Amino acid sequence: MSDGPCYAVFSEFSPTLKPMRPGMNTRVFNHVDARSPDGAIELDESTGVITLPPGTYHITGFSTTVYYTGEEPPEMVEPRSPANGGYCRLRRAEEDPEDRDAGFLFGSISTANAIPSLVETYFTTGEEAHIVLEHQCGSDVKDVYLQVCSGGSSDHVFARLSIRRL
Repeated sequence: MSDGPCYAVFSEFSPTLKPMRPGMNTRVFNHVDARSPDGAIELDESTGVITLPPGTYHITGFSTTVYYTGEEPPEMVEPRSPANGGYCRLRRAEEDPEDRDAGFLFGSISTANAIPSLVETYFTTGEEAHIVLEHQCGSDVKDVYLQVCSGGSSDHVFARLSIRRL
C-alpha cells in the first residue's frame, strides 16, 4: 500500500436510454469524476466492475431510477403512485447476481420516482476485491429506466460511488 491518499469517484451518466430488467441490474459506471494519482482503484467501464487493492475503504453512493415512456416533456420525469419500490446493493463480482442474499451492503429503500437508494459502509479486504453496484425495482419494471437521455443531455447522473481507502 502507498502512503498517499487512495480514492476514486465513479458516476453513471445517461448517454442513452437504458430500460430496467426484472431483478438486479448492474450499474455500469461510465465516468471517472476523480481518482488518486496512483490509480489504484480501477474501473472496468464495460462491465461496471470496480477493483480495490487490499485495505479498508469508506464507500458512499447512490443509485436512482425513473419512469419514462417517451411522452414526457423534455427535462421532466413523471412520478407515479403507487410507485415501484427498490434498492441498490454492493456485492463482490464473483457472487451470483441471482442470489437474493448476495452482497455485503443493501442500500436504503427507494422508488422509481427518482428517489435514490443510498449506501454508506466500511469494507475491508485482505486481497484484491472486485465489487459491483446493482439496483432492482421488482419484477414488473414496465417504464422503469436506469438511464434516460432527456432533451439530448447525457449529463444526468443516475448512480455514483465515492470510495476512499483509510
